[in-house]
Amino acid sequence: MEIKIEEISGTNLSEYGKIPISFSTNIILQVIPRVKGMSGIEFKETILKEPIKVDHDASPNLSPFNWKDNFDLSNWSFWLAKQGEKAVGGITLAFSTPGVNMLEGREDLGVIWDLRVNPEFRGQGIGKKLFVTALERARELGCSFVKVETQNTNPMACRFYSEMGGELGVINRFAYKDNPQETMLLWYFSLREGKFWIP
Repeated sequence: MEIKIEEISGTNLSEYGKIPISFSTNIILQVIPRVKGMSGIEFKETILKEPIKVDHDASPNLSPFNWKDNFDLSNWSFWLAKQGEKAVGGITLAFSTPGVNMLEGREDLGVIWDLRVNPEFRGQGIGKKLFVTALERARELGCSFVKVETQNTNPMACRFYSEMGGELGVINRFAYKDNPQETMLLWYFSLREGKFWIP
């Protein structure tokens, strides 16, 4: 059945929030600084003895059900990927929102706040359709760049953003005080004329 992308309002994210974002992995990207980072950083795929489960929705501040309580969503855009009446994926673009540090106070920057695909539907190109939709909106809003955050514990997402044309702009090994084993990775996508390739 065909997948359709449908824009939705941020006033009711109940359907969106029911789409699972969790994943399990037994592979991480080990971040190895050389000479304290002065000679570069190496990424090494490492197989874990025990798989880890990551679920960002488990944190109340990160769950879509609570976004409206924590942020002004008036400049955010939301989409669902639907197969018939079933929501199988979703993406959120944050833009021009005071207090959202990821936006750096810039008016030419959009942030992919959230991208999720139901586990049963992953690997079918749904994330790519959603991602391109959000980038096109960011371009309409006059953004020069879009950025997205991921972690070294999600090598699948890192490969996805790299394949979509992103450049790794920030590596922060000390970003998460509650998860010191995780490294923050910020990917940037240039929307300037002639610089961004939408596959």
